[in-house]
Order: sequence, then C-alpha cells, then structure tokens
Amino acid sequence: MLHVPVYEAIVGPGKDDPTAEIVAKYLADPPENRLDAAKYGRRYASVHATCDSDSYVLCLPADGKCWGCGNWITAEDSWEIEIGGMGTEPPDYWNGEIGKAKLTQAARAHIKSIWLVYGDDWINKIVPPQKARIDATGRFVSAGWLQHRDVPYWTGSAWAQPPEDNIKAGQHADIHKDFPMETFFMVLAAEINRSVKEGVK
Repeated sequence: MLHVPVYEAIVGPGKDDPTAEIVAKYLADPPENRLDAAKYGRRYASVHATCDSDSYVLCLPADGKCWGCGNWITAEDSWEIEIGGMGTEPPDYWNGEIGKAKLTQAARAHIKSIWLVYGDDWINKIVPPQKARIDATGRFVSAGWLQHRDVPYWTGSAWAQPPEDNIKAGQHADIHKDFPMETFFMVLAAEINRSVKEGVK
C-alpha cells in the first residue's frame, strides 16, 4: 500500500529531507494526543515504513499488522509505506529525479523490511511489482500494490466504491488518480534484481 503523508519538509536544495523521520516521529507519538485529545480525538495510525528522497525509517516488522489504509480488512494482509509528499504532485513528478529517488527508497524499505523478518526467503515474501486486486470489501484477491483511493471505505452501512465514492465517504485521495504505478513497479523490480545480485543492504 503506497501512501503520502500530506506533509513535506523542504529544507533547501542539497540538504537532507527529514520527511521520513518527521512522519515516523508523528506516528509514534501524535502530538494531538498530548495537547488536547478531547478536542482532536485520539489519533491512531501506523505504517510499516516511511521514506523520502534520501532515506527510509522502518516502523513495524514486515509481518506485523498496521493501520494505515483506512480499511481493517485490507490492513490484515498489507504492507504499508508513507512516501514523503503532499498528494498534489502531478504524475510526471514521480518520473523526475526527486520522485524516483523517493520511489527507490520506498522499494529499498520494503525489501529490507521483508529480509529482516524472512531472511534468505525474502524473495518469496516480497510484494510483487504489479497492481493488486481486491474484492468489494478490500480483501486481497491477488498480491500487489494499491494506494488509498483504490481501497473500499466503510460508510457505516456499506462499502463505498468505486474510488470517487470511497473518497466522498472519507477515504484519502492520495497519491494521485494518475499516479504512474508502472514507474514504481520498474523501480521496485530493479531494486529486487539488485538485491538478488548484491545482497540486501
């Protein structure tokens, strides 16, 4: 599951981008829970990893369940990552230097996370570089990758779908309706091949 946190920390060209670390810190201890939980409501969120253009942070073990996709059925079997950004990036952004750098870190985070849990069998546990298929409730039919807008959202009485309906019901719209999934799949496939040849780093 690919997400963007709707937050980007830009500190200038040539500087480290701390988005991955900031998002991981927020998820670990949402400040709203300490400031005024009655006003904001208790915040609970989790992903397996966060990343930006130059780093990634592993937050939960690959075989742990986390709440990030807005659907408890999908969450049962998903591996979820927050990719630094605002969710307003145009599709061609992800084919540019910074966008591809973020996708590379996302791929590396996934591979390292899987390797840490499954060791030499990691290649058989990796989420393949392809679009996932899910049923009307969000249960996986075939393995692969999705974003928020692809996941059904519970309205309180029914599952909202297609994407326009589930977004109106409260699901997140990120990353972008025309996000170039094929670009991520090419990046992930390249990182898988590199890791097979050179070892997981």
